[in-house]
Amino acid sequence: MADARMQQTPQQRVERAQDNAAAMAEARMQQTLQQRVECAQDNAAAMAEARMQQTVQQRVERAQDNAAAMAEARMQQTVQQRVERAQDNAAAMAEARMQQTVQQRVERAQDNAAVMAEARMQQTVQQRVERAQDNAAAMAEARMQQTLQQRVERAQDNAAAMAEARMQQTVQQRVERAQDNAAAMAEARTQQTLQQRVERAQDNAAAMAEARTQQNLQQRVEQIL
Repeated sequence: MADARMQQTPQQRVERAQDNAAAMAEARMQQTLQQRVECAQDNAAAMAEARMQQTVQQRVERAQDNAAAMAEARMQQTVQQRVERAQDNAAAMAEARMQQTVQQRVERAQDNAAVMAEARMQQTVQQRVERAQDNAAAMAEARMQQTLQQRVERAQDNAAAMAEARMQQTVQQRVERAQDNAAAMAEARTQQTLQQRVERAQDNAAAMAEARTQQNLQQRVEQIL
């Protein structure tokens, strides 16, 4: 293994380190949290076991190889790659924050909508109760006003009807009184005429008797003479 490592060029080490890092990053992205925990536990156990098996010399060599490979890889990486990785990480974090913010906004909007709907429902119920009370009071007031108006109109109608009845009764009474007066006057005239006729007849009878008496006396005087 040492010979194989010696045969490898620093470029190959860098590439292998990059491949290993990419594979580990891909594996980490694919693994779930449970898998990462289990993998970390397995890796820790494997590393502990490997450390127990490895000799001090192997550890030193591996550490040196790893340090050299990492130093070479760092030397090979350009500033542009670091900037791109930083930008990618920043973009991923910003995207995650944006998704989280959108979700939070949606949840907050839903909560606010539910609260506003509940408040509107309570307000609507209260307004309906108040409107019903106002309508009941207005209807009671209208009935009171209507009742008073009806009473006034009924009283006016009754007064007009009574006045009309009195007027009709007065006219009827006047007609009847006039008829009674006319009948009384006719009766009086009839009685007066009869009385006058009786008196005239009596006067005529007395005059005729007086004339006959005078005529008889005259005839007797003439006869005596």
